[in-house]
Amino acid sequence: MGAQSAQELGAAIPVETGRTTGGRGRGYGVRRLAGGERAGLIVPGPDGQPIGRAQRPRLVEAGALRAEVPSAATALAAAHEAADLFAQASLSTATWDSYTSHWADWAAWCTEHGLSALPALPEHVAAHLALLAVAHDENGHVMRDPEGRLLPGRLKAVSVGKRLAALNKFHEWARLDRPGDDVQVRRVMAGIRRSFGVYAQEQKAALTLPLLTRLLDVSYEPDAAALRDRAALLLSQHPGITAAHLVALDWRQIELTSATATLMRPSGTPVLITRSRRDAICPVAALTALRDALGGTGPVFQHLAPFTPRSARMRCGLVQGTGKGFTRQGMTATLRRRLLGADIATPARGLPTLSVAQQARAVADIMRPTAVVLRDRALLLTGWVGALRRSNLSWLEWRDITPDRGEYAVLLRFQKNDAEGHGHTVFLVRGEQPRTDPVAAWEAWRDRVARELGTLPGDTATTQAVFTPIDRHGHLRRDASGRMIRLSPDSINTIVRRYVGAAGLEVGDFGAHSLRAGFITEAAEREIPLADIQAVSGHRSLEMVLRYVRTVDRQRRSPARRMGL
Repeated sequence: MGAQSAQELGAAIPVETGRTTGGRGRGYGVRRLAGGERAGLIVPGPDGQPIGRAQRPRLVEAGALRAEVPSAATALAAAHEAADLFAQASLSTATWDSYTSHWADWAAWCTEHGLSALPALPEHVAAHLALLAVAHDENGHVMRDPEGRLLPGRLKAVSVGKRLAALNKFHEWARLDRPGDDVQVRRVMAGIRRSFGVYAQEQKAALTLPLLTRLLDVSYEPDAAALRDRAALLLSQHPGITAAHLVALDWRQIELTSATATLMRPSGTPVLITRSRRDAICPVAALTALRDALGGTGPVFQHLAPFTPRSARMRCGLVQGTGKGFTRQGMTATLRRRLLGADIATPARGLPTLSVAQQARAVADIMRPTAVVLRDRALLLTGWVGALRRSNLSWLEWRDITPDRGEYAVLLRFQKNDAEGHGHTVFLVRGEQPRTDPVAAWEAWRDRVARELGTLPGDTATTQAVFTPIDRHGHLRRDASGRMIRLSPDSINTIVRRYVGAAGLEVGDFGAHSLRAGFITEAAEREIPLADIQAVSGHRSLEMVLRYVRTVDRQRRSPARRMGL
């Protein structure tokens, strides 16, 4: 198709726009020629802006393609609709978004310089790629070093190549010659690679088993909110201490010894509390544990916030104190919610007086692992032992995990290298250590979900997400229809990085992919056959497996050590 027909294409086709289902919320549409003639599923518009796919439903409803066809024209339209849906499913959401984003940059550059975006002249494409690869000053001039060599820009050669791939795709969809096939464009790309090198993609550090254990150890640390609420509940049962007294307490007003705790009331009169024989419901032991966890400064009972490695505040688990105290109403509401969680009746207002047995029951419920902790343990161990990508973890459904001889088989319906859905199975195997047992972690999370659903999720929520966000009250987050919301890949990455920071590791070095890399690296270091590793990781070639084996132990494995030097 020549330049004239391409311009006619942009001017003649009406646009039907829809919203994309993933990524950045851009609205794109499918263009058709008048009279039903197809001109390619996706092409840029006459203004140079990209016209991408329409809304991409995951399932086509039965009524979408009509069973009763009143005319040949309607049948043809239905066939085109089906073709559109299949063509849209040929690429992942992330790939679509990447292509359209790169095309938008190209189209904007062409508009700025008064050039044609489609069809693109090879010399214009070559100039655009060159400008992406080199550094510029504030006036847009190309920058050079003292010897006259071009300085590398913000994009690496690999990223520039991805921009060219996007331009090639849009030209293919418009049935035009690919600019990347032009000899001048090929020469420019070769020069960029030779000048600046093709750097290997930056790899996240591997979470080998010792490092994974450090992350899991964080999840077994006492929960700061539980320590706070346990101490507040037990103190509230002491005669003469009310919620108003609790929220006014500052650590400077408390004197703790191994046997007693002396609290100063706002009126200035002290309250002496002696240590109980039962540490589980002892206010002195509870206050001591709370002080040791959060440092003993500021309000005794304060709000908590997610831990950040840059903070100077003392960490407890994944949270830290904010220094902001409770109100009386907030303290009462928090303790009432804790009692209701333990199935203990509360009066219409205030707090009840609890028996020793009720105190023990309430404390046991408070100190039980939270839903967040149970989910995160299962997520970390499932991702590691299955060498899963974060997208795999995000798209897991309860039907995908089935019992298999005392362990569990995990079906990955789609993968990065399995877009057609042939499927790949990995296994959650029994661990020898309680803290690193994938099966135990999985069953604990399943039981927690079942407790909220009232039944095992595999029985009633088979097509719902396994890993879901959890609100601040510890409940599974659901959509308007009651279905559990899916934890996004970015959220999974954030969870891993939070544990990395809490474990004292460098957050920037790790991500969700560190779980997959860690399993492969650990297996290789233990000299497990690469074919067995590949059977878990699902890589198509051993060469790809070797790319994941980190360099941390190459010095120890150097062949020179075996040569008797």
